[in-house]
Amino acid sequence: RHLPLRQGQALLIQGDCAKETQPAMARYYYQQALDLIGHGAPLLAVRCWQGLGDVAAGSAAADPAVAEAAYERAQTMFDSIRRTLHSHGHQAGFAMQKEALNRALLASLHQQVGQESKLLRWVERSKAAALVELLREQPVDETLDDKLRDLIEERERLAAQIDQRLHRMSVSAPSTATPQRGPQLVAHNRYQRGQIGELRRRLQWVEEQLQRARHPAQTWREGETLAAAQIQVQIGREGTLLAYYEAGDQLAAVVVQGQQITARLLNTTVDEVARQWQQTRRFVLRPQTPLEAVNARLGRLYDLLLRPLEDVLESSERLLILPHRILYQIPVAALYDTVTHRYALEQWICYYAPSATIWSWCQQRRTAVEAASLLVGYPGEPDQADYLPAVRGEIEAIAELVVQPRLLFGAEATAAQVLLSMRHKRLVHLAGHAFYDGERPLDSGMPLAEGRWLRAADLYLRYGMLDGALVVLSGCETGKGHAAGGEVLGLVSAFLYAGARTILSGLWKVDDVATAALMGRFYEELAADQGAAVALREAQLALLANRETAAPYFWAPFTINGAGS
Repeated sequence: RHLPLRQGQALLIQGDCAKETQPAMARYYYQQALDLIGHGAPLLAVRCWQGLGDVAAGSAAADPAVAEAAYERAQTMFDSIRRTLHSHGHQAGFAMQKEALNRALLASLHQQVGQESKLLRWVERSKAAALVELLREQPVDETLDDKLRDLIEERERLAAQIDQRLHRMSVSAPSTATPQRGPQLVAHNRYQRGQIGELRRRLQWVEEQLQRARHPAQTWREGETLAAAQIQVQIGREGTLLAYYEAGDQLAAVVVQGQQITARLLNTTVDEVARQWQQTRRFVLRPQTPLEAVNARLGRLYDLLLRPLEDVLESSERLLILPHRILYQIPVAALYDTVTHRYALEQWICYYAPSATIWSWCQQRRTAVEAASLLVGYPGEPDQADYLPAVRGEIEAIAELVVQPRLLFGAEATAAQVLLSMRHKRLVHLAGHAFYDGERPLDSGMPLAEGRWLRAADLYLRYGMLDGALVVLSGCETGKGHAAGGEVLGLVSAFLYAGARTILSGLWKVDDVATAALMGRFYEELAADQGAAVALREAQLALLANRETAAPYFWAPFTINGAGS
């Protein structure tokens, strides 16, 4: 019964063994395996196509175009079978294999001339993928109506049935060794094809209904992305896009400036950048460390991440940065140019987004009609060791600077009341503790009154609830996230999903006095009609100009995510 599948697995193993030393034989084994399994074992087919790509990329007569075509075929198949993986173990292995495949595909594009537009498209797709995987285990968004929920569930059910039928055509055929086996096999496959045809007709009808009743949350949850040309048009109005990613084993970057796309290998690795940042972070988080020593460390990261791109970035004023993995934890504005003796903050307005598509959606969000503000402060309980006495002063000071403030402080700041009060506000400011859960990113959140939390998972059930608000997260590690598959998964991404247009957050806890000074200047700049990214930069420059707060420890952790303006 399972003979074709087992033969295909054996051929795949032979191909993997021959790949390094006998590429021609490996190519033969992979192709034979594909011919044998047909449509019945898509995960096996993905590995075969990836193997064919590896052979084309790594042989003496390397052909990047052939490698690219094979990798693209594998990527497309990966996307089509995602829904059939149910266990967490399968999902983890799936994600790792998909990331390796994506790195190989991007490396093959780097080896070809004139492929920048296609490279940008695949970089954007990779940045959308991780959130899709995370939200597969989430309940359906509460903002979807019953009809749309039913259609989505029906589509998933039909798609899974089609995949199962295709699988049975390969591994569940009649196994009796009789003269009638041939006719039985023909009849079996004819029956399966008939069933598949009927399922596909029903699936087509469901998808037509979904298109008519399309909900914006679906585009986020399903990883839809802008085309390269659309990204260029959007960025052309804004400034410069700087997206980091991995191509093969190397860290790389693509820069988009209007109609110009520039892709560069950065001659370093994610592991090297992570090592440098871990060493640098220890220096930065000790404000008593001599500034020269801190800047020397930050200069090494500037040399790795920005120096190779200076010729294309020098004319830019605004940088929309799409980080990758460890880069989500690195404040690019704090990187130090040891040649000009300036921080990146002094040269560019820096802000971030998980992907260009998500940034574009944030740009298009309209803010609430009423210019009302919600200020939430929960310092913890007074008898707790981590009680934050400065939170009340922070909230009261900001209330003097914003329009129509509503305050929820202490016992009033329950999770239910905060979620309810966030609606129809232009500004939401949350001050208190925040914690990031590396094992379960959706459990990251802020503890509130009555022992309840506001978690990322709560926000991922409420697409668009925030009406395009500016959200300020004034707490420990609010900006920190889990970089999985190129996308940051934490409170920031959750607030963007829930409808925030722009988010100010912090990567580490800063001295209360410095935070109050920065927040005060930030809100003053906002009141003067500055955009959020410009307002934060002005506030950071003010701290930099003050000898008492000039160290990056005081101003560097604050970042803007989302629209920025």
